[in-house]
Amino acid sequence: MINDRLALLRDYPFRRLNGLLKDVEPPRDVEPLVMSIGEPQHPYPDFVTEQLTKHAGLWSKYPPTNGTSEFRTAVTDWITRR
Repeated sequence: MINDRLALLRDYPFRRLNGLLKDVEPPRDVEPLVMSIGEPQHPYPDFVTEQLTKHAGLWSKYPPTNGTSEFRTAVTDWITRR
C-alpha cells in the first residue's frame, strides 16, 4: 500500500535541470560545473577505511546523545581555532 500523496511529489530539481540543459553545449575552453550534490568526486583518504573497519562493531549501537568525550574535545578545539 503506497500513500496516494506520493503522486503529488514533483521531480527532483536537478533532474529537471539536467533535462533543460541536455542540448546545451558549453564552450570548448570552459569546463562545466557539475550541478549535482551528494556524490563524492574524489576518493577519501585511507585513514577513513581504517577507522570504519576498526569501529565496524559499533555500527549497531547508538552513540551517546552528548557525543563521546573525544568528539566533544574535537569540537571544542575546532571552535577555539575558528
